[in-house]
Amino acid sequence: MDRHTAAALLVTGLTGGAVLELGSGPRGLAPLLAGRVRRYEALDRSPRATAALTAWLTEHRPDDAWHVATGDLADLPERGDLTPADVVVAVNLNAFWTGVPADAFAAVGGHLRPGGTLVLVLETPDPVDARVRPALLAALDTAGWRWDEHTDAGGPQRLALTAVPVA
Repeated sequence: MDRHTAAALLVTGLTGGAVLELGSGPRGLAPLLAGRVRRYEALDRSPRATAALTAWLTEHRPDDAWHVATGDLADLPERGDLTPADVVVAVNLNAFWTGVPADAFAAVGGHLRPGGTLVLVLETPDPVDARVRPALLAALDTAGWRWDEHTDAGGPQRLALTAVPVA
């Protein structure tokens, strides 16, 4: 199973409601979630990627149950155009284990509806345990999030987990 399929399975196992994908790129999880969740939104830094995703959604999901925005994760708390989400999902977004991950967790935590969940799927060219896993789990613990690893969606080079902020 590829990383996008793993992420989509985790998301749809959690909700059929509102989903925000961070770092979606030009297609992201949209083909896997369209029609399976009530609302799909995406946030990506690249105007080219968001334009491509908007075009795909316009063609394949004309029901308007989606929204695509150009911007950075750090701007999430000020984004009034994005609906609070039942699930926020990110695939291969390193903001959660490099730089200042506490800021990324705070931004996501503020965007989740009460009881909402963060889904992270990270895939690396090298075995994941070497560097990504310890850094991510330490960042989650430091930020005060409870997490569950999903080894069935992971692999030797992939880490898949769900996390919730502890109140």
